Amino acid sequence: MSTHTEHIEADSRDKAVSRSTSRPGPGRPSAPVPKSRHGKEGDRGGAPAGQAADVTEGSKQILDRLAHAWVGHTTAGVSPASILAAYADWSWHLSTSPGKQAQLLEKAWRKTMKFAGFLPHALAGSESGACIQPLAHDKRFSSEEWQEWPFNAVHQSFLLTQQWWHNATTNVDGVSEHHGDVVNFTTRQILDTLSPSNNPCVNPEVIKRSIKTGGRNFLQGFANWFDDSRRLAFGEPPAGAEEYQPGRTVAVTPGKVVYRNDLMELIQYSPATDRVRAEPVLIVPAWIMKYYILDLSPENSLVRWLVGQGHTVFIISWKNPGSEDRDTGMDDYRESGIMAALDAVNAIASLTDFSVAGELELFIDESEVDFLEDLMWDTGYLDSIQMKGTFQFLRSNDLIWSHLVHDYLMGQRMPMFDLMAWSTDATRLPYRMHSEYLRRLYLRNELSEGRYKVGGNVISLGDVRLPLFVVGTRKDHIAPWQSVFEIHALAGGDVTFVLTSGGHNAGVVSEPGHRGRVYQIADKAADAPYVGPETWREEVAEREGSWWPEWHTWLCEHSAGESGPPTMGVPDQGYKPLADAPGRYVLQR
Repeated sequence: MSTHTEHIEADSRDKAVSRSTSRPGPGRPSAPVPKSRHGKEGDRGGAPAGQAADVTEGSKQILDRLAHAWVGHTTAGVSPASILAAYADWSWHLSTSPGKQAQLLEKAWRKTMKFAGFLPHALAGSESGACIQPLAHDKRFSSEEWQEWPFNAVHQSFLLTQQWWHNATTNVDGVSEHHGDVVNFTTRQILDTLSPSNNPCVNPEVIKRSIKTGGRNFLQGFANWFDDSRRLAFGEPPAGAEEYQPGRTVAVTPGKVVYRNDLMELIQYSPATDRVRAEPVLIVPAWIMKYYILDLSPENSLVRWLVGQGHTVFIISWKNPGSEDRDTGMDDYRESGIMAALDAVNAIASLTDFSVAGELELFIDESEVDFLEDLMWDTGYLDSIQMKGTFQFLRSNDLIWSHLVHDYLMGQRMPMFDLMAWSTDATRLPYRMHSEYLRRLYLRNELSEGRYKVGGNVISLGDVRLPLFVVGTRKDHIAPWQSVFEIHALAGGDVTFVLTSGGHNAGVVSEPGHRGRVYQIADKAADAPYVGPETWREEVAEREGSWWPEWHTWLCEHSAGESGPPTMGVPDQGYKPLADAPGRYVLQR
């Protein structure tokens, strides 16, 4: 979650083109972030001015990009070429693999016989003799209604079919690992779309509610759908989200904006204790999210809790970029974001590996990145709706289909809460920065492989010898904890690693008193031998409760002691309080 004085999830990079970027320092007023007007990485320069070849090449690129952008708007940013290439690879190798075909025929026969043997039990309403059990996270068929005839036969048949297709799309000799994973994932999404739980004619829960309400659930579901469509068309938040407005019901921890530039606002929070730890905590949220996930409601705000424990807390609130910020790059985020924030914090308080990125990496290849670049070139940014759709797609059963069934078929509304409302308050990503991020960190994995440059110099994570406190979450579908765990092998200092229950967001928002939360924690000295993630998980004892107090203890252990709280900003050094928290950038949509 954080190092001692800073929490950095953003990554920095070298300048893709020659340009001058000055960062505001103490005593200097805020200035617009300089912009360059260059194309995406890898653009060809063309022939000298005045030659027809230059016009022809430029026209070709524009036409190609416009075509790709048009297709991208209709496919939610997914490259059809990437998907088709994966299926072509899989289908060709499967068609020339008689052994695999024979294995699949034998599996189909065995599943058919198993299902035939199950039917007498299904007719009798017996709960024994099921052909197949759903996966642990699959709750679609968990209700009692699904165990009654004929719905037990329907869902068992579907699960057997789903399992057969999993066998058909895995372990096909000759298929590249990436293409195999894409085919398996995409086929699973298609089958999930066809799940009987999504069909009102064979979903017993929907049928039962239809009988109970006399069909009014469908009328209410249509009204819910119409309301959601209207809100989407007019850019309004989902139903209920308006109750969670930053500065009113969430992001209400007292503080001041003490610095602002064209990329971020820096918030300093008011002290809540007479004495504070000598070292401040700077929280740098990922640029793809609004910072207030760490300052939600007062009862689950990490910021408020840290301040209450005697820490001086600063946090960056990123601007929500628009088309005018298309050429803002990774170096801008480093210089005018993180480094500018560190300058301010020092003036006021002076008294990882992308090789295992989860299912998100399935759609990150050369074709997809090029496709996304052309889509962003058209608008100047990656739209928040596209990002939200991608993350939902990775957990479609939980985040898409269960919502559609509940709201539109059952005619009910899922209750809104602060974390869900925050997740709908998404941000955009500048064209240039996101392109650099995908190419250099995902495709080339330059950071973990020691080829990533900052300020013209190659950096190595092994040179980071500061003690680290790192948090992974068990159900993270964006950054799998096994990938986060690799910091043990990459960093050069002591590492304290925490593995907590919950997902990508809920695992972090895990305040003391939150029921059902557990975590594991262990220290690794810099010179200690490396232990793999699965071995670590088996050997480290599980503890009940929140991981937050563990971080507080770690911060205190690495602190030089206590002092009086710093002033709110330093006006005579150019850091005059500008506004009350949460500032204005977090309100941008």
